[in-house]
Amino acid sequence: MEIRKFLRNIFSSEEQVKEKEKINLNQLESWITQNKLELEKKEREVSESIKFRIKSLISELESHIPILEKVDISAKKAEEKIKLVVRENLSLYVRYLNKLIGNLKGIEEKPLDRLDIIFDDFSKKSEITYQKATFLIGKELGQVKEIISQFSKDIKDIVNQNAETFNKIKIIKEIENKHKEKVNLEESKSKLKSQQEQNNLKIEDKKSAVIILTAEIEQIKKSKGYLEMQEKHNEHRKAKEDLIKEAYKLREQIDFKHLAGIFHINEKKMKIIKEYNEHFLQMLETDNGKSLLNLLIEANYSKDIQNKLSDLITKQNEIQIFQQKDETIELESEIKKIKHEIAIMEEENSKLEKAKDKLKENEISLINEIKLELIKINTELELQA
Repeated sequence: MEIRKFLRNIFSSEEQVKEKEKINLNQLESWITQNKLELEKKEREVSESIKFRIKSLISELESHIPILEKVDISAKKAEEKIKLVVRENLSLYVRYLNKLIGNLKGIEEKPLDRLDIIFDDFSKKSEITYQKATFLIGKELGQVKEIISQFSKDIKDIVNQNAETFNKIKIIKEIENKHKEKVNLEESKSKLKSQQEQNNLKIEDKKSAVIILTAEIEQIKKSKGYLEMQEKHNEHRKAKEDLIKEAYKLREQIDFKHLAGIFHINEKKMKIIKEYNEHFLQMLETDNGKSLLNLLIEANYSKDIQNKLSDLITKQNEIQIFQQKDETIELESEIKKIKHEIAIMEEENSKLEKAKDKLKENEISLINEIKLELIKINTELELQA
């Protein structure tokens, strides 16, 4: 056919030994763009050739439909029942052919992809009707079958002649997708790096704050006021220790069993005696010794013991009045808080670093995959800058 000669003139199938192309990783994006443009042009040329052949097929089918419609089944030697079945299936087959022609006329873009769908649909729907119709009609239907078969062969010739182009289109698309993935990975790495840098700036600011606060604490500790305050704190601590010792001594001098014998009929007072007996120091702090002193007075207990308890209460009140605040405690608490924040950010940076390492592994994997794809089209990827 002239179409095959025409196609051979456009698309030469001669194999040529080509020198291996070498490209730099930094040139990959522009290389993809350039190859896509070249291949899109070739693909358009192939598509136009296929469309040209489709028009030829449409013309051939349209010229054969009237032939099928004029077939005289009544002249065939067969039972009327069989003729009726053949006539119905022939009519149905012609209808499928008209639908096929309509679908072929509707093809605009990607004709090769559309042909597979159109002919698969036609074959599934028309095969049974064709078989039934050929029971009495052979020649006319056979001519249609041959037309479609020749079309299929011509399309296969086009595909075979341009197999390299189709293969390269597929490979370039795969390389482009992997390159986009690589670009996305690089953007993700950049974001992680930026986040790390922001964290590092914050960490440095917080470390500076710790140095300033530490210096402030040292300055406070060297001041006359702080040394005097520390002296008072030491005195206060000593007074508390002495108070505890006196409280223990007094506790041993009070006969709680005797007091219980006096107030055994009073449940409330018995509870006070029991709590002081078992938790003398705690009750002294919470109750300030008042309940016990009242019981001692009421029981006409030893004046010496009453006076000692009264003195103990007075000393405890004096100790509780002491409320001088250590300025360094709040500063040290702030330093502890800042150091905790630093630790959290450093831990976050460590996680970000691991995420970056994972992205780097994925990037290397993608580059290797791209290299393998490029090898398929006789191209070598160089990683040097």
